[in-house]
Amino acid sequence: MDLSKYSFLYEFQKEGVQALLSGKQLLSDEVGLGKSAQSLTYTEVMPYKRVLIICPAPLRENWNNELNKFFNIRGIVLNGNVLERQVIFKSFVDNNHKYLICNYEQLREINSFLLDIFWDCIILDECHRIKNYQAKTYKWGKKLRASHKIALTATPLTNHPTEVFNIVNFIRPYFFNWYKFRKTYGVLGEVYKGPKLKWQIDIVSWHRLDELYKEL
Repeated sequence: MDLSKYSFLYEFQKEGVQALLSGKQLLSDEVGLGKSAQSLTYTEVMPYKRVLIICPAPLRENWNNELNKFFNIRGIVLNGNVLERQVIFKSFVDNNHKYLICNYEQLREINSFLLDIFWDCIILDECHRIKNYQAKTYKWGKKLRASHKIALTATPLTNHPTEVFNIVNFIRPYFFNWYKFRKTYGVLGEVYKGPKLKWQIDIVSWHRLDELYKEL
């Protein structure tokens, strides 16, 4: 696709947008290289009507500033107490706004109205925040319905491989099979699980991570 009209993009950022347009879902440029500009260009190029941006709380206004700077658009920031959030969400829907911005801590049952929409796209900024599949944020966030999800990170493989598995499973379920993943990249050995479980076979270290990099 011709991205020449997006003159604010550097050439490497255009490559990132093209990758997203080709179906890639994990954008892993280093800090400060414009992952937000790339992902927002993607959502503007695509015929999306409802986009949910999930980010750390201090970055919510940063995302709004990026929308305003590059596209002259203002997103709707989800904040306030639960009643205020419900009013904000209703206004978002009734006025056909495109971008709703929330933080990870808001992925809770108390904000179940976020499940009322089938989102065209969900953007997960600093996606290491959903690295733990046992956390409430992860479990509830998985309930969000979307046609497409994008994860943004500056540390794709410096994280623990299990965290990489969880992040990928969040944005593209079943891309990895846990049994195959563990067998391919994990080094198995005996691990003491406590007085009840005693010694069991589990992962003691990791290898072949260059292959995991290629697969990602």
